[in-house]
Amino acid sequence: MTAAELRYLMAASALRTEGGRIKVCDLADKLGVSKVSAYKMCERLEAHGFLHAVEGGVCISPHGEAMLSEYTRCAAFVQDMLERCCGTPRNVARREAADIVCAVGEGSRAAFLRYLDENNASNDADGGQASGTPRGQ
Repeated sequence: MTAAELRYLMAASALRTEGGRIKVCDLADKLGVSKVSAYKMCERLEAHGFLHAVEGGVCISPHGEAMLSEYTRCAAFVQDMLERCCGTPRNVARREAADIVCAVGEGSRAAFLRYLDENNASNDADGGQASGTPRGQ
């Protein structure tokens, strides 16, 4: 998944109506892009199986939900590290975390998720340090 695709999925997730439908024109407005660009990206996301077309818009597919969950977990951890450890402003850290997470391969992302799962389990047993925060930091 590219960083642009991730940003679209994140925006789509935030714009969902009660039935799960997202209007493509609302997505364009939220992202500050043209409606044509939003429609083209939605077609691309649909071709990858992340979205599916419905009457009046699109919905995030189960595969898209799973991928969005994985990527956002990793990106949230990276964003936190950028903000806390590097002093990166929140809006910059959010954008750069998405870029970083999308730049790694599938194997590295899977290993990263295993690390987060193991560390969160350890932190829960330790009395709940910040989620995903390595010990000693």
